[in-house]
Amino acid sequence: MVDPKFVNICEAVQKVTGYNINDLTKRNRSRKVLYPRQVIAYFLRSYYGYTFKGIGMLFNQHHTSVMHSIESIESMISINDPIITDLITKINTELINMGHFNGFKRITMYVPIQTDVDSLKTLLIEKYGVSFNTF
Repeated sequence: MVDPKFVNICEAVQKVTGYNINDLTKRNRSRKVLYPRQVIAYFLRSYYGYTFKGIGMLFNQHHTSVMHSIESIESMISINDPIITDLITKINTELINMGHFNGFKRITMYVPIQTDVDSLKTLLIEKYGVSFNTF
């Protein structure tokens, strides 16, 4: 049986990118499929604490490949790479629309530097009932 969290994240990625779970789990190094697959691994690790080995089993990859994927995404996030931040933002939004989190999980949303954060917060509060914690 495939983990429902994995399936839900793959469904959100399919709605955003058009690639289904079979496309994402096949051996394919094309960047158009590679980035969504790496983002799924990043979500599973950061949102749900999956092990590298557990994620590798879902994608039929060695755990070191998963480690590299997650490190790559974290590196691109740290430099505010527009492709990855846009992809993560869209997938996060889709997961919220699907009711995946139901207010029980912390969501980290990456937005471009130029974004008006206050208006984004207002939109998320009004449209989705999201609450924010101040750190």
